[in-house]
Amino acid sequence: MGLILKTNTAVRITVGPFISITDGYTEKTGMTPSNLKLNIWKDMDDGSAPTKTANDISLTSSGGGANDLVELSNGYYDLELTATQLNFVGRGKLQIYDVDQVLPYWEDLFVLAGDVYNALIGNAAGKIGAHVISNANNVLTASAIANGAITSDKFATDAISATSIAAAAVTKIQSGLSTLTAQNVWEYGTRTLSSFGSLISTIWATLTSGLTTEGSIGKHIVDNLDAAVSTVGGGTGLTAQETRDAMQLAPTAGTPGEGSIDAVLADLSSRIPAALVDGKMEANATAITDNAAIAAAVIAGMTGATVTITSPIYPTGDMLILKGADYTTQLTWAFTYAGDLTGYTAAMNSVGAGIVAKAVTIAGSAGAYTITATFTNAQTLALISGKYPYSIKFTKTADSTVIPDVIEGQLTVRTFAGV
Repeated sequence: MGLILKTNTAVRITVGPFISITDGYTEKTGMTPSNLKLNIWKDMDDGSAPTKTANDISLTSSGGGANDLVELSNGYYDLELTATQLNFVGRGKLQIYDVDQVLPYWEDLFVLAGDVYNALIGNAAGKIGAHVISNANNVLTASAIANGAITSDKFATDAISATSIAAAAVTKIQSGLSTLTAQNVWEYGTRTLSSFGSLISTIWATLTSGLTTEGSIGKHIVDNLDAAVSTVGGGTGLTAQETRDAMQLAPTAGTPGEGSIDAVLADLSSRIPAALVDGKMEANATAITDNAAIAAAVIAGMTGATVTITSPIYPTGDMLILKGADYTTQLTWAFTYAGDLTGYTAAMNSVGAGIVAKAVTIAGSAGAYTITATFTNAQTLALISGKYPYSIKFTKTADSTVIPDVIEGQLTVRTFAGV
């Protein structure tokens, strides 16, 4: 019949007797395991050729490896097989050979699934469990099923279909459910849906009189909301003057009180300069004459005159340019550079603002230099308002050697008054 084995389970089996190749009938003892080779084929049930799970494996002595071969007696040996070599279900063939020692040896294998093997061989009683045999005799009764044992995850999707349930079972389920249609509900004799107003009255009556437990919504409504609404609705609400007082308005007659809205508005009106007439500023602009420089700049900007702006470069290297202003010597950077800049030209770049390779003037000598950029009114008008990074690089005229970003920072372009 062959050997019955359990799938994917390491096992030790008795193999033999091995017969000497010398005379063909004497049991072979004292073999050297390493001279023997092991092969295992598993048969395929899909029409394809058998495949090997052990391919010319050299056997080992006791404790020497995964496939030990240990002599028992009279040509019989104890052989180890691994779980991997038996990781299949079905028929198989085991072969052990050594052309110099013994005749070829083989065994038929029947590898079974774990539960089948356990039922046939692993069972202590030596037979399939009694509960399996007696299943035909209705051993699986209601009392044999534990409460909660059958749950939704125990059923495969769509395992219970309409054809799988007896009609009587469906009727039994429906008998516990309401069979009223929407029309049945609407036509129900004691409904109040058709008289919505009375339904609201009933709810309000229940809230204000039926729910009296401390902490309930009805108790809160009666003690807080209903009492307050009733007081106002009963003719004892705020008078016109009380309303004005609550809003901090002036009395209906008399001087506004301190802190009232009317008093604040009156104070604000007294602070608005006379220059504001009909919502616009007149040419005299008397409200800003305390600062002659600012006034002159604003007025000049409105009329298109040239205004000189000083100190547009901050200590951090950031700079400010006003659109519409002229810059002659105001955009001057002083910096230290150890090298010799003789023969170099300088250019300013701020692509976002619209400045590309703007030529600037270099002055000074090694160690201390100044750079000056000039912009006309028309050039600053063409710049784009906003904040952008800028940098100044140096290029040697003779060989185009570039010293990049010697000076860099943030450029802010703002719209000048009147532009």
